[in-house]
This record gives sequence, C-alpha cells and structure tokens, in this order.
Amino acid sequence: MVWNIFVPRQHRSALERTRIDDKVAFYVSKHGPTITGWGPRPKGGQAIVCIARVTEPLTECPLHEKYTNGRTGDYAWQVSCGDHVFGRLDRARVCDILGWARNYYLHGLGKGSGLRELEAEEFEQIEGEFVGSDHP
Repeated sequence: MVWNIFVPRQHRSALERTRIDDKVAFYVSKHGPTITGWGPRPKGGQAIVCIARVTEPLTECPLHEKYTNGRTGDYAWQVSCGDHVFGRLDRARVCDILGWARNYYLHGLGKGSGLRELEAEEFEQIEGEFVGSDHP
C-alpha cells in the first residue's frame, strides 16, 4: 500500500516547504466522511500508523471525492512518498510528545490543511517510539 500526502486546492502552501527525503508521519483519525459508492468507512485507529519519506516534489493531482453527507473533497495537490514503515503510535502518546493534552482534537491542523510541521526532536521521538513499537 502506498500512502501519499494530498491537500485541498486552497492549502497548496502547506506543502510548498516539503522537500525530497523529508520524513512524514501519517495519522489516522477515528472518523471520516464516507465516500459515495465505497460503503461505510471503517473506524480509524486514532494513531500514527505509517512513517514514510517524501520521494517526489509537489505536483498537481486532481482528486475529487464526493461524500454521502453531501460534501465534496477537492484534493488538488500531492507529494508522493516511499519507504513506508507501518506500525502504531497511539494518539495519547503523540500528544504527550508534542506537549498537548492527551485528548487534543487533531482534526484541522495547519489551518485546515491537515498538516503540521514537526520540530526535528519531536519527529525523532515519534519515530523512535513508533519503530520500537509492536507492529501488527
């Protein structure tokens, strides 16, 4: 499975600082909208579930999703990633590392882009605990 970073059209600036070889962590939230025609979305793990490396620069990638709640997603920009490592680091521990309350609501980070740039020390701690965890 390949995971890439996709952002809505209005959030291009959130990806402009991304460079090849940057490391990224993918967080899966508990709930998300159901894509029309795909059936119910499974409940997410509320955890970082993948760490990867940016492999290609920012590109335009028109990805349009229509949700059963009537809303749409216009994900116009992408950064491709590779060297995926799958595992798990629970939300409470991620929040501890970032100095946030353990029940911090992680939706809408980065002014709605869904992205947050981490300090090198924060990412190193997340990666160390993620890689050291039991992988499913």
